[in-house]
Amino acid sequence: MAKLFSSLFKDLRALSLSNIEFFQHGTSSTHAKFHQSFVMLFEHLDRGIQPSIEHIAPLLSKYDLSPDTQANGYRSLLKVVHKCCGNLLRLSRYINVNRSSLFFRGNFYSKELEAYVICLGQLRATLYYAQKLVAYSEEGSLFADEDNLEDPVVEKLMEEVECLSQNCFYGRCLGFQFCESMHRPLTTVAVAMASFSEGYLEKTHFKQLTASVVNSGKYLMNPELRAEQIVGVTRTANVEFCKNFWGITESDIMQAVPSLVCPAIKVNEVIHLKPEQLELPAVNSDNPREMVVITPPCAHTGPGPVKVRLMSYEPREGQELRHSRQNPRHRLPMSSSLLIHCHGGGFVAQSSKSHGIYLRQWAKDLNIPILSIDYSLAPEQPFPRALEECFFAYAWALKNCAKLGWTGETLCLAGDSAGGNLMISTAMRAASFGIQIPDGIMAAYPVVLVRYTPSPARILALMDPLLPVGIMMRCLAAYAGISQKFENSIEDEPFEVIEAEEALHEDDIFNYKIKNGVKGDNFSSMTSSCHSIESLDNLDEPDISGVSKRCHSIESLDTMEELDISSQQSSVLEGICADSDDDITVLKRVQHPSESMGEMEELTPDNSEEVLLLSSEEEEDYDIVKPEEVVEPPQEEVKMNDCRLRVSISDGHVHQSQTDQNLSVMDSVAGSLTRSNMSDTKHLLIQDGSVNHGQDPTKPTTNHASRPIRHSPSCPEISDTLRYGFSGKFTPQYTKESHRKFSPLQMFRKLPIVKNPYMSPYLAPDEMLKCLPPIKLVACHLDPLLDDSVMFARRLRSLGNQVELHPVDDLPHGFLNFSTASREARLASDVCVDKIRQILQLST
Repeated sequence: MAKLFSSLFKDLRALSLSNIEFFQHGTSSTHAKFHQSFVMLFEHLDRGIQPSIEHIAPLLSKYDLSPDTQANGYRSLLKVVHKCCGNLLRLSRYINVNRSSLFFRGNFYSKELEAYVICLGQLRATLYYAQKLVAYSEEGSLFADEDNLEDPVVEKLMEEVECLSQNCFYGRCLGFQFCESMHRPLTTVAVAMASFSEGYLEKTHFKQLTASVVNSGKYLMNPELRAEQIVGVTRTANVEFCKNFWGITESDIMQAVPSLVCPAIKVNEVIHLKPEQLELPAVNSDNPREMVVITPPCAHTGPGPVKVRLMSYEPREGQELRHSRQNPRHRLPMSSSLLIHCHGGGFVAQSSKSHGIYLRQWAKDLNIPILSIDYSLAPEQPFPRALEECFFAYAWALKNCAKLGWTGETLCLAGDSAGGNLMISTAMRAASFGIQIPDGIMAAYPVVLVRYTPSPARILALMDPLLPVGIMMRCLAAYAGISQKFENSIEDEPFEVIEAEEALHEDDIFNYKIKNGVKGDNFSSMTSSCHSIESLDNLDEPDISGVSKRCHSIESLDTMEELDISSQQSSVLEGICADSDDDITVLKRVQHPSESMGEMEELTPDNSEEVLLLSSEEEEDYDIVKPEEVVEPPQEEVKMNDCRLRVSISDGHVHQSQTDQNLSVMDSVAGSLTRSNMSDTKHLLIQDGSVNHGQDPTKPTTNHASRPIRHSPSCPEISDTLRYGFSGKFTPQYTKESHRKFSPLQMFRKLPIVKNPYMSPYLAPDEMLKCLPPIKLVACHLDPLLDDSVMFARRLRSLGNQVELHPVDDLPHGFLNFSTASREARLASDVCVDKIRQILQLST
């Protein structure tokens, strides 16, 4: 996997350097935006993405189901990063070729580049958290160990993951990780969600529709506005919004689509099963006359009918066609096979009617009767009502097989997402009751663990356009019967995206003071001078002269160091890459500030080079320390990839040992972000290589304005701390600390959810799982629920069950509903059909 990225990174770096060299001499704000984006791209690759991939790649194989089935959440995260880098490569090439053209749309492409660079930065953060997850999981397990989740460090880690800004994934980069044929359908869904949310509170359907139509235009034309609206809605909207939005597919207008684009089926009957007891023969019983009594569903609201839909491409003998306009003269004989289907929709929405868009095609391709169950939906009818209805419909089908045009021979259960969960649980319940079990189960991207247990794949919910993390948690809470408690816990406070330094914990400040000897309000004065990178859209004309430069580098959310430096001497930190092994960079190490933060630390002399520092934080004017008054610390060797450089501190100039056309470009990479629209600033936050101040160097660092300083592997205390954390100029955005206690993920995890094996089949005891028939799982590499399928398959295989996992590429969760809009989704739907054929032993 690492080799797959090496050539990609090499090309990206080369193009970045070329574009940096070109745009650094520009005078327009657009050129400044390009320049800053390419510098950040270079920094992300060099200091975050590549080291993380090199750390994760060797671990991938131990999380796979088998060498032949390579799929797990860690691989998925790397696939997403690869997609993002691929898009950046194409974009960088286009910019590199057309940047001098008169017709080059600089403003448009600068926004595109900025969006993808920000996206790559957030992916850098997800890789960091994925690495942390490995330490809190059992060997080979994709799910975090439940015992570790009570650890305060783990809780804080989960908070930070959830509070990562998601805006970049729902704007210009929406659905970038999926195949091209899915981009337009996903954009349509995103625009619909954003516009529907504005009219959702209207009292009448007409006003809702009008508001949605009127607002759709602005969300189509303004990706940033759309992203902001979607993120806000998915974080704060209750489950009723999910039900109403997904319920759009049940409208008459949407229901006209399958009849236009899908095969026409001659049998499409809705049947209401009466709530009557059923008697079925017991299997594996010594008494052949022993009968098992199946009671009708009665959870929560008492006995009630169950709605099912019978679909068949051709009418068959025995089928009761009560709603057909005419009784067909020709009927096919009864089928030897039957498919019982259960639809998805997060347990809270949709029906067999809305899933007819692919069931019609299945009915034609399989040419067997399909019985699709319309179970009662949560939160009005939480667990176990839906399971009871599915099991009752299953038992009714066994009892009344002739009415379905079925001989009663072979039977397959199939379901997608929530439906896959219900079908697996139905088979387990059939085995526990001692009645006939199905011949097999085909489950597409099922959820088998209805709990918030972190896994690498579930991190993908932060960027999934169809299954955002907030909606996923609300659906699971609704099915678990804790929806009301869940909503009451979070409805008081909305989420607000703020700058990272505002998200500091009070205990972080206290820990900083204790560890670093800061007293009084010095910390407050320090944090007030820190600012994260502002949007490139807000850049004014760049100050090329660089009279005032400002750099930041927050080593963690807990600690930071501050040093004042004049604009004259800020160029000292800029370096030029050279190939000579004899030349090295001299890095001046500044010890931790004193309590007053205004005194100069005395440095140990080492050679004739000097460092110029400013010593005052309180004064308005700069106090320049003369070179002869400063004593220099020991040198450290710093590498930028394979290039070394030497910085002369005494005269503020950089000396090169060799001539290279890219040397000046590396100088720009090192210091370009110091040119910004932040004026009258004098504080430089720098990273201390030592780790004796209680810092956690793997925590986020904030600052897009400081130069990246790369340390040599010969200095392990430095290189190790930088290798896996957020370093240099980068930090993701987090929500306000006051809102974290209303985290949907945290509230869901702390609410009481019964570990019922019928709710979460993955938690079922071995005896129950051993009774399951052969299972064929169809999962998506980019699905937040991928790890559910992988871990469930691994557990079944360890018990000796027949199980097969087929992961599909470049498709989202719920791809079956897009089988008519995407060629790849249609091919994946055909995979599901083939798995059903194999279970039923049907000929093609």
